[in-house]
Amino acid sequence: MKRWAAMVWLALALPAAGQSRPLLDLSAAPGAPAPGAGASALALADALKSESEKVWAAGEGRAGARVRMEVRLLARTLLTTGEAMGQAGSGRVMLGRTIAAVMPALDALAATDDPVLHAAAGDIVTARRAIEKGEGDTDLAVRDGLVLLSKVAGAPAPDAGVGGWVEDRPPAGSVRDRLEAWAAMPGVTPEAIEALRALEASADEAAAFPALASGLMRMRSMVADAAAALESAPAWMQEPTRRVLGEQFSRGVVAILRGEDRVAGLELLTRLAAVAEVVRLADAMEGGAAGNRVRSGVGAAVSIPMSRSDARTMEAAGDLLRLVAERGQWPDEKRLMRQARPLYRVLLAAARQTEQHLMAVLPEGLRRPEAMTDPGVLSAITAHRRSVQDVRGLLAVQDVWVARGGREGSEPVPDKPWQSAANRMLKLSQELSGSRAEAKESAMASLRTLFVMVERCWTMPGEDDLRREVREGAGRPPAERTGVWNRTTGGREAALLSEITDRRAGWLAAWERSADGTTMGSDAARLEALRSLMLIVHQAAPALGDGGDGYDRLQAWPGWELSRASLAVLATGLEEQTADAARLLLAGDAAKASETVEKARRDYAAVRLAGELSREATRRGISAERDAAGALRELTAGGPVKGRSWMGREVEWLDDVCRYGEEVAALRKLGAKDKADAVQRFVNGRAGEVMEKLEGGR
Repeated sequence: MKRWAAMVWLALALPAAGQSRPLLDLSAAPGAPAPGAGASALALADALKSESEKVWAAGEGRAGARVRMEVRLLARTLLTTGEAMGQAGSGRVMLGRTIAAVMPALDALAATDDPVLHAAAGDIVTARRAIEKGEGDTDLAVRDGLVLLSKVAGAPAPDAGVGGWVEDRPPAGSVRDRLEAWAAMPGVTPEAIEALRALEASADEAAAFPALASGLMRMRSMVADAAAALESAPAWMQEPTRRVLGEQFSRGVVAILRGEDRVAGLELLTRLAAVAEVVRLADAMEGGAAGNRVRSGVGAAVSIPMSRSDARTMEAAGDLLRLVAERGQWPDEKRLMRQARPLYRVLLAAARQTEQHLMAVLPEGLRRPEAMTDPGVLSAITAHRRSVQDVRGLLAVQDVWVARGGREGSEPVPDKPWQSAANRMLKLSQELSGSRAEAKESAMASLRTLFVMVERCWTMPGEDDLRREVREGAGRPPAERTGVWNRTTGGREAALLSEITDRRAGWLAAWERSADGTTMGSDAARLEALRSLMLIVHQAAPALGDGGDGYDRLQAWPGWELSRASLAVLATGLEEQTADAARLLLAGDAAKASETVEKARRDYAAVRLAGELSREATRRGISAERDAAGALRELTAGGPVKGRSWMGREVEWLDDVCRYGEEVAALRKLGAKDKADAVQRFVNGRAGEVMEKLEGGR
């Protein structure tokens, strides 16, 4: 078996350093426990050492017993070395905890008579020693140590769901069949093509090892996505720019596959994938002088050195081009109710104007990324975002107000409850077309108040789930209503739903009466408080036990490992706080309710994060299976690729949340309240930072 040949190419092929969990200088983060202070992790390490001795003693030297022993010692090493590193070792600690969590599945695998087990034990020893010495990348050392075990386990069933870091996907077409075309492209070097040929030549051998096969798929996918920047180069892209792209592609491939500078290589390929999207967006823009200038700016942008324009810079450029192109996705005015059409025309005219201003300054911002902070550029971006948001707001109102169930092709009309408000909106749009500046300003302020409230509060987070629970619980005795909304509202779920409906009606009536549409009285504050409460419950629900398997899916993903018992400790008191907020809201005290909700938002950020990620894990189809094949797919996934893997840029934060979340539970059990409170504040602080990123991206 030519196993070592496969290992050699793989060690070169995958971006090990780029996949590692980057250890940022987080010394300024408040409250991180000192190195070696993780009593829970160290206690688990001691237990694993004791177990390993018992397993070996009872195994009479059999290969399976040695594997079981060495797996425990590998987990122990990850825990102890991670603890010694302090906060920088969170990734190691979480790998160790993951191995411990799936130990029953690994033990069952080692109980077989597979002849590969003896060699597998040797690989695990090699990995453990490399980690002890601090050699190489921890994620890849674990992967290499468990590769043979993954062969014994086999690949997960085809219908088992998604696994690993979730960005893995087959490349579009064969890499092998495209090498000749790539070789002919400007700037692509023979060395890069030779490295890719060697990668492809090892593919059949790697396919026998599930852990290596998934790594090969990831590498092929990254290369293909980066090559798209070369393959899709349009006619307007000049030869020197095409050559620069080919040179960047070659440097990235060689850096990764030859092991010269894997981090830089990974960044280059990730950036090129973003470049391909920017070029596609620019090519799809309307023609004319303005569009040509933007395309010229894109051509200059892709040639900027990585030191001034990384993958995130290109992603930001793509966001701006999508903003410019959004007008092309808006509907014809005939698809809107009549009361909305005059306003739609006004907003469209404003959007065209701000779009032109943005396109005028965008080329300079593309050529010089630092120009994006110039006041003139920022002003143009802000103005067009405002125009786009106005149209989005009007379309949101249209979606809420239009009657459902009409004849296909019939003219949309507002449903009966909204007809008066729709007429008010029509009147305000007429004022926008007038000549009095003060009246126009007042009308626009009133309309924007409407847009914001409809977008934020007419379909609240979790409202569908709340309605479903209220409907299913109707007529049942209180003892049988145990759903998450019942628990988090103190049994007031039906009253909360009625409150939402009443406050919407009250707010809309006040908006219609208000001269400027901005003075809404108490209903606006109560609706905002209701939304904040709904958001927290919605976010946390999967972590509080909403009847789904989202948290099991999250646990089977390589970026998360926090036991349900420890999560329950972190969630202690959340249901009582949200129930108190619901009580205050129903009593009409929006101010105190908002204070209570804000405290819950801050004090239970880790629970909210666990719930949000659980819901997303379900949406992405991540498998909850943790049998031997599923567990080894998780453990041998390597590290994430920033800018490519789901949550790849936040993995250090997630490691901290999980690692120290376990310590909070242990400290609570020991009765060390002050220490537990301090660590929990740190955990929620780290989780809160991630939640801000997630919420900011919506």
